[in-house]
Amino acid sequence: MSPPRQLRSVVLLQLPVQSHDCAYPRENVPLGPALVVQWARGAHPDLRIELAPQRLVNESGDAALLDWLARERPDVLGLSCAVWNLERSLRLARELKRRRPGTFIVLGGPEIAAENEFLRAAEGFDAAVVGEGEASFSELLGAVRSGHDLTCVAGLLLPKQGWRQTAPRAPVEPLDVIPSPYLSHLLGKSPAGGVTLESVRGCPQRCAYCYYPKGRQRLRRFELSRVAAEIKCALEHGASELTFVDPSFARRPDFDAFLEVLRSATGGGRLPLRCELNAEDVTLQRARALARAGVAEVEIGLQTTHAAALRLAQRPFRPARFVEGVRQLRGEGIRILLDVMVGLPGDGLADVRRSVDFAAQHQLYDDLKVYPLCVLPGTQFRRNARELGLEYQSQPPYHVLRTATMSPEDIHDALAYAEQVAEQDLFPVEIPRPARSSGIVRSLVIRRGRPIRKLDPVCIGQALTVEVRDASWPARMSELHAALGPALSLNPFSLLSWIVPGAPFPGHQALALLERWAARTRAPHPIDRDWFATHNPPRSVQLFARFREALVRLPSYETTSPVVARPQRACWIAFSRRHSTAEEDAFVDRLAEHYQAHPDVWFRIGTTG
Repeated sequence: MSPPRQLRSVVLLQLPVQSHDCAYPRENVPLGPALVVQWARGAHPDLRIELAPQRLVNESGDAALLDWLARERPDVLGLSCAVWNLERSLRLARELKRRRPGTFIVLGGPEIAAENEFLRAAEGFDAAVVGEGEASFSELLGAVRSGHDLTCVAGLLLPKQGWRQTAPRAPVEPLDVIPSPYLSHLLGKSPAGGVTLESVRGCPQRCAYCYYPKGRQRLRRFELSRVAAEIKCALEHGASELTFVDPSFARRPDFDAFLEVLRSATGGGRLPLRCELNAEDVTLQRARALARAGVAEVEIGLQTTHAAALRLAQRPFRPARFVEGVRQLRGEGIRILLDVMVGLPGDGLADVRRSVDFAAQHQLYDDLKVYPLCVLPGTQFRRNARELGLEYQSQPPYHVLRTATMSPEDIHDALAYAEQVAEQDLFPVEIPRPARSSGIVRSLVIRRGRPIRKLDPVCIGQALTVEVRDASWPARMSELHAALGPALSLNPFSLLSWIVPGAPFPGHQALALLERWAARTRAPHPIDRDWFATHNPPRSVQLFARFREALVRLPSYETTSPVVARPQRACWIAFSRRHSTAEEDAFVDRLAEHYQAHPDVWFRIGTTG
């Protein structure tokens, strides 16, 4: 028994996927935390149980979040952890513990698994919820309030008990006993206008690379009337699109009736829908029903066409049926986003190329997503990694680095081949938005002859753009450091974009100095571990040069790949208006003439009008 605690307030939050252009944070919908809040409110009506303000969570840097939590003084903080936010969430937990040691901190989300060695090495939290969180979190609150032993609560990982895992939690049934956060108006549309729903939990497939923690193999479903009511609510609140997070959208037992409900609820497709499904589940009748219901885009996992890799991944695949299903969807005007994984056990470079060729030859996509396998905690591939010959990153995003049949260079070359075949950039550059929002600084402009104002750490957002409009900026590095350094150090996960004058072209030594100084203020960021990107690797710090006719993203100096021997340094150019090919080539030649360190790296991968 522990001493009972006097609890008054509980706060839950879900940090967003970060991006330099602030697009991903605008899509963040904390559906999981909202469902947990709804359940807990029913069990503990005397407690104040809230979601953290979404604008604060989505837009702010770490300093603002910690400042708000220190003022809010929650007795319990719940953090929803996924691959993209685990490290930032853990730092937030540690810093809050340092400021307020009495705060009871609980982690949840898909990253919580007993096999997650990275999580087990972390500090600063008191308990973690495995799988479905509604009942476990609510019972956890009750145990903390009463002083009961937490080992009696099912579905937990307890770091202070020698990493003891408590008994498994039985899945919630029926699902409709969980109150809807939309119908109670706890949750609304995202800042981007989207609404996220789930109509089922569980997945009938057992893919060896996937850890779907919220259900078992048997599907459980929310009633049709509830889903219809939530869609109606979304329409009433002006939602612009609806995304279903069901892992196998078309496997719902009453799927045909479900589609009719969707058609009726959306008013015959007034609200565009997005979902993920298996192409083999699609018939012509279903493709037409999906289109009538308003389904605008479908994500489909091809992953591989190689029989040996499919067998190890435990994925069924019927090529003819797959092709027919995709064609029926595309025939109804539904956009297809097709996934291919690189680095699956059993696949070699030639096998990945054949999978990409299969997709291209049969015209199976509107947008092709090709990415390295993530060896996720809690998956069969993670448990059997040694015998499968999988080497992978020990930190998020857990990308595969080498397999028994693919070297790091093979993985890189497979991605480069997919880009060539699809004629698209798999790693698009994010152009930062030079905009401000009230109280949160997204951009700072430094002008010639004006002092650089010292930034308040609390005002920095999840991404910051510093635009320098002073050609003599290399001589002002000490002033830059004094004004920006302390604030950036207190926001180590905030993404940073520098835009410096392109003419006169700054020396590569000055650019390297600027990037290296900025990198010293950073925390290790999962974005910087994207080691297989082919031309312009995504990075938490990016550097641009602004010319009269173009904005140029310059190659990174510090964050070259530690595993791939292939060159990844390239320049990305966005022209301010359309130019002739001769004018573009002349600009690139002029750029290469100025950039003397590595003239061979200049490679134009895209332009915009």
